[in-house]
Amino acid sequence: MKFGEFEVQSISGGRFRLDGGAMFGVVPKTLWNRKSESDELNRVQLDTNCLLVRTPDAIVLCDTGFGSKLSEKQLSFIDAAPGNALISHLNSNNLDRGDVTHVIFSHLHFDHVGGATCLNSGGELEVTFPNAVHIFQEKEMADAIGMAAELEGNYYDAEIRFWSENAKCQPVSGDSEIINGIFVQPTGGHTAGHQLIEIKSGDQHGIFLGDICPTSAHLNVFWTMAYDAFQLDVRRKKAEILDAIANSEVTLFFDHDPNFQASTIFQKNKKTFEIKETFDLR
Repeated sequence: MKFGEFEVQSISGGRFRLDGGAMFGVVPKTLWNRKSESDELNRVQLDTNCLLVRTPDAIVLCDTGFGSKLSEKQLSFIDAAPGNALISHLNSNNLDRGDVTHVIFSHLHFDHVGGATCLNSGGELEVTFPNAVHIFQEKEMADAIGMAAELEGNYYDAEIRFWSENAKCQPVSGDSEIINGIFVQPTGGHTAGHQLIEIKSGDQHGIFLGDICPTSAHLNVFWTMAYDAFQLDVRRKKAEILDAIANSEVTLFFDHDPNFQASTIFQKNKKTFEIKETFDLR
């Protein structure tokens, strides 16, 4: 998809399933199942829509999917296929690992950062994108490797610590312009250090919302996830951002929607936004 002077694509880091109750929190299944139908194990279909932005000077990847290091048991639990979907899909778009110049993380949960490392032929951990600068909020990294008891299991801290020590890194604190036309802005909510990624080129403007609004089924302001650390903050921030997107014809990029990767939206009522036009970025 042409985006001003940029080219924007969605590169899947792997399809998977998660428990529908966890994805929709306190929302009754009779409601969310109409928007996101579950399987016999109550799991809903998701994707990892890693956003690839080609600029005249850089190749930027937003998030990296869950990677290729999950065990057979873990893959079965989330109904995911083995292999490295992210690298396979990059290769099919004529890109190698070394071509990526920037990796920007919305946050550091496993399904967004798992693809930042991989195993070499000797079974040893290595940085997937050796030439890329890795960008994240300082607060998010502090929580990811801080070993706080209340965050146990939220982050794969050993892997995160590995790439943070072995990759090129650019921690940021607050709003920041990463390169010309690509910005990050902290949102909090899903995690304390969660950030959105904003893309501006020519008259085009888009926002990758990460897990503040992971799928089109979450366009209701009050539909939040059990995974959200600060649900009230998600509701407030999501309402603010979706209102701005709807009123300014901004493109919204979904990080987990299994059917499409981008859309424009309109406001239906005080608490609900709906799809106006969808875009297939594959």
